[in-house]
Amino acid sequence: LLLGLNLVRLGVLPRRRFWAVYAASVLALTAFTVALRFTPFPIQGIVFVLILAIVVTEYLQRPPAPLDRRLFLAALATLSVAAGFSAADFSGAFCDPDDHVVQGHAIWHLLGATSLVFAAFFYRQIPDLWE
Repeated sequence: LLLGLNLVRLGVLPRRRFWAVYAASVLALTAFTVALRFTPFPIQGIVFVLILAIVVTEYLQRPPAPLDRRLFLAALATLSVAAGFSAADFSGAFCDPDDHVVQGHAIWHLLGATSLVFAAFFYRQIPDLWE
């Protein structure tokens, strides 16, 4: 979602095609995630690549819009901490299968959702995206 919005802002993706490309990317990434289950590649790698792409495409915005970047940084920081918990869960360092709340994967979901709230407030500042 965030990568797609940044591609619209960069003029790479026409706004009228955003939802079709978004739906296709969700389907493709879902299939890719399922396929990765049969390989030793960690699924968390997808998240890392997407975070990197979001940061790069945000950096490439020229001229930079006068936005409150603290919201973007809060979203990025929260998502980075969430990814750390996800990695700790994957490595077994912070994973208790009998505890369905206090484990890396559960915290990953809570912090990931919190990150999206910050991102929503950040992208809400950009009127051209929503007209």
